Formats: sequence, C-alpha cells, structure tokens
Amino acid sequence: MVHSERVPDDLQDKWSVSHGEHAVGAGPGAGAPVVVTEPTRLMGMGGEKLDAHRFIWWNVVSSRKQRVVQASRDWRLQAMAAVQGDAERIPLPERRFVVT
Repeated sequence: MVHSERVPDDLQDKWSVSHGEHAVGAGPGAGAPVVVTEPTRLMGMGGEKLDAHRFIWWNVVSSRKQRVVQASRDWRLQAMAAVQGDAERIPLPERRFVVT
C-alpha cells in the first residue's frame, strides 16, 4: 500500500518514509535534505504551477476531458503510432475514462 502525505513544514527535517511509501513537499522553497539508509530510488519533480487543471488517465494527460477520451479511443483502435523502441503495444486498462 502506498502512503502519500504532505510533509508538514515543521517536520521537513525530521520526516521518515518507509519502504513502499512516498512523501510530498509542496510550495515555494519546499524541500528537505534526503538521507538514505539502504539502496533507494528517488524521483524529484518541480516547476512552475500549471496554467490550468489537467485530467490524467493511464498515460494520457490533457486540460480537456474529451481529448483524454479521444486519445484513449485512438490508442485502442491503434490509430496512434506505436511507441518508438517498444516491442509490444500495451493495451488500455479495462476501466475506461468516461466523461460525465
């Protein structure tokens, strides 16, 4: 099970994350030194705030729901080119993104 929680500002320098968990520090200047005690994979992300809300489903991202639906339909129908360098085409998950 993955645990996700914003790291409280007063605990930024004391936060401990166990195997299978992740932590998020958000806001300008958010961050903390990272100390690892065993082989670890880390991912860091950052940047300016997005200009609009994004809809994310599977590996499709757009600011418009209908574009997510269309892209997933195109992938299912193989109307999109295969991913260069990938030997297999990964099928869409059974659960579909729906516009409500």
